[in-house]
Order: sequence, then structure tokens, then C-alpha cells
Amino acid sequence: MLTRIRLLPLLAVALLAAAAPASASAAHPSLGTGDGDALLPGFDWGVGTYGARCNGDGLTLTVGGAKGWSTAIGGGKARRGGFSAHVDLSSGEGTRISFSRRDRTRRAYVRCLPEDMGAFTFQTVREGGPRLFTIQLPPNYAVVMNRSGAPVWWLATDRPPFDAQILPDGTVGWNGGLLAGNPDYGRWEERTLTGRLIRTVDSSTDSYVDVHDHERLPNGNDLIGAPTFVDHVDITAYGGPADARIRNTTLEELTPDGDVARSWDSGEHIGLDETPARWWPSIIAGAFANHDVSHWNAVDVVGKYMYLSFRHLDAIYKVNRRTGRIVWKLGGTETAKSLEVRGDPRGDYPLGAQHDVNVLDDGTITIFDNSTSLDRPPRGVRYRIDERRGVAHMVEQVVDPKIVVSGAGGSARRVASGWLIGWGVSAPGAVGAYNERGKPCFRMTYARGASYRATEVPGSVSGAELRRAMNRMSR
Repeated sequence: MLTRIRLLPLLAVALLAAAAPASASAAHPSLGTGDGDALLPGFDWGVGTYGARCNGDGLTLTVGGAKGWSTAIGGGKARRGGFSAHVDLSSGEGTRISFSRRDRTRRAYVRCLPEDMGAFTFQTVREGGPRLFTIQLPPNYAVVMNRSGAPVWWLATDRPPFDAQILPDGTVGWNGGLLAGNPDYGRWEERTLTGRLIRTVDSSTDSYVDVHDHERLPNGNDLIGAPTFVDHVDITAYGGPADARIRNTTLEELTPDGDVARSWDSGEHIGLDETPARWWPSIIAGAFANHDVSHWNAVDVVGKYMYLSFRHLDAIYKVNRRTGRIVWKLGGTETAKSLEVRGDPRGDYPLGAQHDVNVLDDGTITIFDNSTSLDRPPRGVRYRIDERRGVAHMVEQVVDPKIVVSGAGGSARRVASGWLIGWGVSAPGAVGAYNERGKPCFRMTYARGASYRATEVPGSVSGAELRRAMNRMSR
């Protein structure tokens, strides 16, 4: 890509220099932008990657000089002192800034964001948080952010990219929703970082993939959910009709050829009496299509077991994938498989419309607990399960005083430095990183939309690899 740089007239340079963020007396040069442009995050000598709101007309960069330093923008000649230059950049294109002093060189990279990418703010509170993480921003963008608050990679999609995440092999996958006019129906797509379609995964049934989650298994198979229906069900005992259509979920393990290796139907193992009374009025009123009595929304697989989250059951289930047997149940209505909850300040009804479940290497389980309509704030929570005694011990929880409600979606993931939590449908929408003591490292907020799930980028994928992909897409 050839970057065209235009030095500004002397009068414009003088006016912009008055607003430059540093002077020749500073220890290091600084970098700013002209009116209508904004670096994301604001310039910091320790930060090397930035996004910019270029507003379709390129980017004006203003350098604040420092003694002994020279600065080169793009392929331009290095200059001493302060100056401003306009760089002709389109959406997705970027330019490099090199600061040099004798044998020292410091580089920064700025890339123009799409004009329609949803607005966001990023506040760094203290050090920490994952180096790179994936979220979704409106209208339909899968985005990788760094912990300084800069978008370093993004891909526009034709449908909402539910559960977008970078995979360990350096590809990106998501469940594309809004097929058949239903936001829950779609198909799973895997693409290169430059957007080339590698493959899609569809269910074996006549319906679409349930977009809530997907798991790539070590044997190369895919675990997906698919909506399944049962007609002529009498739900008068719960206040509904005598001839209802019930929606369940079938978990399918599919081979790369699309054959079903095994399947598990929630309706065959979970009775209607396990749907808590608090959900029935909205289910019967038609707030959820086809009497969605369980609403599966997350899966994690460890060996022969899968761990399933069901929003409308307020519960997590551990299931033997080979036999179909439910091993235990955490939360929701009490059954013979229910675990006793200990050490949880929320008592014996710990979860509400939860949306995420993950098993850590030490066997503990993390959950994003929305606590929807339970008059308590959302949280990330971790449990240690004692299966022999039938007990779930709460190990820790993370709440954020700035997030008081989460209506749906969201995620809570343990990372090396603590937690990465996507707060789902909250106001404002938010993603945050928290240290081991539950203190915020950063918060990212956005006024519209909600990031469905926030996930850490695997260590096998580097920022340089993401940058190269962006460069290829902008050629």
C-alpha cells in the first residue's frame, strides 16, 4: 500500500502546533490529530498501536517535537521538531510513525476505523487484562482489541457475528445469526483472518444452527446446538394451552463431513417441571418463540463430559456425552441431581438467566451470572465441585458497581491476570478486565448494541499476524 503524505501549509502547521501535545522540552515526541480526528487510545509513549476516527477524509497527524528526536510518518522523510502532515487513508488502511534518536527508534502504528463502527470509550484503571481480546461491535463487526484500547483487527460481516472468536490455528469463527428472520438461527462459519470463507457448519436437522455457542473438539468434530420441536404438548399445568409447540435443543457432535457422531436432546432428559415458575408467564405470553422452555446458550466440553447452560432453567448441567446421563445440576429448581451450594452469598438459588460456562484446568467452573429479574447485579462466579459429596463451593465472584443490570448475553472468563467479563445487554454495554482481587484493570463501554461474548485471543496468534491480515485486506 502506498501512503500519500501531504505536509500542511505553514499557517496550518502553526495553528495545529499550538494544540500539539508536547514541546521540544519534552523527553519524548508526542502525536496528536487534527480537528475531527481522534486517536484511540490517546497517545502514550508506551503504546504502539492506535485506531483513529478518520471520518472518510484521511488523517491529519500532528507531531510534538522533543530535543534530539526526529519523526517520520509513513514513507516520508524524518523531520526534527514539531510539524503536521495529512495522510490519505481509507477505512482499514494504516500508517507507521517512526521516532528516532541516535541509535534508538520507537514506532507507532495508526489505522483508520470504519465510519459505521459503533462508538466506544475505553478507560484504563490499572495495569492488567488480556493482551488481546475479541468482541462484537455494531452494526456487524468482529473486532480484536488490545488492552490499551485500540482496535487492532476487525472484519465486517453480513449478519451479526455471534460468539466471534479467534481460534488457536489463526482463523476466526462465529455463528452468523438472523437466518429465517430469527436472531437465534444461523450457521457457524470459519474464515481466514482476511475474511476468506473456509467452511460452514449446519445442523443435520431441517432447522438452523442455534447461534448461542459452538465447540471445536480435539478430534476435529464440531459440537453445535440445533432447535428441535415437539407438537401437541399439554402445558395447562403451567398456565398455557393444551396443544402447545415446545422448543428444545439438540446438541450434535458433527464430523467434518457433516455426519452425526452423537446427539443429545434436552427434551428427552429435562422435564417441563424443571422450568422455574418465574419463567412461565413470559414463555406462555409468547415472548419466546414456540414456548422456549429451556433456552440453551452455552457449552464447554472436557473429555467425555459436556457442561451446558440453559437460560430459562437458571441452571448448569454436567452431562455424560456417551451415555446422555445427567451427572449433576447447579442452580434452578431442585432435582435428585442438584448440587448443594455452599459459600455463596446468593444462597441456594445462585444463578439467574446465566450465559456462560467454562471448566478450568484445575476443575473449577466459571459462569457469567446475569441474575436477570432477580433484583441483584450480574457477576462472574467460580465454583469448585465436590461430586462425591454433591456440593458446589463458591470460590470467588466478581461484580462491578458500575454494572447493575444484565438482561441477556455476556461472558466471564478467567485469564492469566484475573478475569475478562463481557457484561452482555447492560446499560451502557460494557466489557471489563479485573485483577485477582476483582479490581478493574480497564472498562470498555459502548452506547448501543451489546457484545455477545468477550474472549481472549489465544497466545498462538500474535498482534503482528493480525496487523498483516489487516494490511492485506486494505490493499
